[in-house]
Amino acid sequence: MQIKCTGQKPASDLVSTLSAALISPSGTILVNEHLQVADPKYANVYALGDVAETKSLKMGRAASMQAFFVADNICRSIRGQPLKQFRPTIFDRAIELTLGLVRIAMRIWTMDSPCGRSTMSPTSVMARLIYSSTKLAGTMLCTPQ
Repeated sequence: MQIKCTGQKPASDLVSTLSAALISPSGTILVNEHLQVADPKYANVYALGDVAETKSLKMGRAASMQAFFVADNICRSIRGQPLKQFRPTIFDRAIELTLGLVRIAMRIWTMDSPCGRSTMSPTSVMARLIYSSTKLAGTMLCTPQ
């Protein structure tokens, strides 16, 4: 079952009925390293995106990447395979703007900077190198503010 949790505040009410201890002070759902809710009693319940307490920024790109991750872990669980641990990637912290057919501009936030401020970190430089070397995009613009 999938429950959409969109809105201005985390829609974690349903999970709070399972256990109030699963809800952080900010209202997000506490999850483990597999994006399962943080109570082993509910190992078949996952949370992702803005409603989940993760180290990812609250952005659609991060939620989309987490959805693929959770789907893979559900399949692994069904097959009896060990679950993968979630680690935000550089692209979970990025906003991409298409500039025509072959160019993009991308802003990447560091893990310790709040959304709305970016820094030119070694991570951002690495992303630029990845894009340049693989020729996935013509130009990548990462400017500090």
